[in-house]
Amino acid sequence: MAKMGNRMEAVTIEDVLKLLKERPDDAELYQQLGGLYFKQGNLMEAWQAYMQSLRLNPDDPFTCLLFGNLLTICDDKKWAWELYEYAAEVAPDLPVVHWCQGDLARKMNDYDRAEKAYNKAVEVNQADEQAQQKLTEWRAFIAGVRSS
Repeated sequence: MAKMGNRMEAVTIEDVLKLLKERPDDAELYQQLGGLYFKQGNLMEAWQAYMQSLRLNPDDPFTCLLFGNLLTICDDKKWAWELYEYAAEVAPDLPVVHWCQGDLARKMNDYDRAEKAYNKAVEVNQADEQAQQKLTEWRAFIAGVRSS
């Protein structure tokens, strides 16, 4: 574990599992566990951890996004879209919510929805560099499609 301010921060799966024995209802720990499993390529374990985090705190937009990213990789785009939509409802001012929708819509070849999502990401926070980058990449992609 690493010291973060006045508290210890779990940095390994084993650290998180130890903390979960003390705090079994901690949605953030399950979210963190999901991320650690995901990085290792243990997708089923990541799925289970994100599902538990979602059960414990269904209104956390970041769990919705992280779980949606996993589901996209696992080719469950319908459920991923539902999670992204819910994240947009609970956190409409987070650019990441919208550009995640844009990325998924693009993968689904739904270019109208992708366009709207990338624009919305920048609209909610023009200073967000990643939202700006995603919109720029989108515009370059569309320009290439149109010129083909």
